Amino acid sequence: MMPSNPYELLYMIRTDDRSAHDLMYRENIGLIYSITGDILESYPVLKPYLEDIVQEAVTMIPVAEDRYREDREAGFPTFFNVLLRRKIMNVVRSLMLKKMMLISETVQLGIRQDESYEPVFISSGRSRMMEPEYYTGYQLAKERYEKAVQALPEEDRKLIHAYQVCDSVKDAAKKLNMPLRRYYNRTARIRRKLTDAVHG
Repeated sequence: MMPSNPYELLYMIRTDDRSAHDLMYRENIGLIYSITGDILESYPVLKPYLEDIVQEAVTMIPVAEDRYREDREAGFPTFFNVLLRRKIMNVVRSLMLKKMMLISETVQLGIRQDESYEPVFISSGRSRMMEPEYYTGYQLAKERYEKAVQALPEEDRKLIHAYQVCDSVKDAAKKLNMPLRRYYNRTARIRRKLTDAVHG
C-alpha cells in the first residue's frame, strides 16, 4: 500500500519509485483544478482555457518534488501551493496579454490628430489589463464599439476601414479618392460618435 503522507511520498519519489510519482499526481490533480478554477473566476474570458492552464500547472508537481527541502519552515503542501499559484498566474498573464494585444489591434479609440493629420496613439496603460475589473470594462467597451461600427452607414464604415488599414490619414484619403480635409472632418465626426457609443 502506498503512503499518502507527502513526506513519505517525497522520499519514495527521490528513490525513483514510479508509483510514488503517480500517487503524487493523483493526490494533487484535484487541488490543481480547484485553484485554477478559483483564479479563473476573476478572469471569466479565460475559462475556455481551463484544461490548457491545468496542464501547465501540472508541470509544477515534479518541480516541487525536486525543489522542496525538509529543512524549510513551510511544509510541502504550502510550498507546492505557492509554486502552483505562481505558475497559474504566469500562464493567466500570458494569455491575457495575448488577448489584450488582439483587442488593442481591433479597438482604435482614444486617438487624437496632430496638425499633420498623422495618427498619434495614446497609451492605454497595458499593465492594467491584468486587473479583472479593468479588463471586463474593456471587453464591454469593445463590444459596444463593434456594435456601434455595425450601426454606421456603409460609407462611414468604409472610411473607418480605410483609416485602420492605411499607414496614415493621407493614405486613407487617397485610397478613397477624397480630399484630405473632408476625410479628416468626417472621420473625426465618426470617431466622436463611436466614442459616445462606447462611453455613453
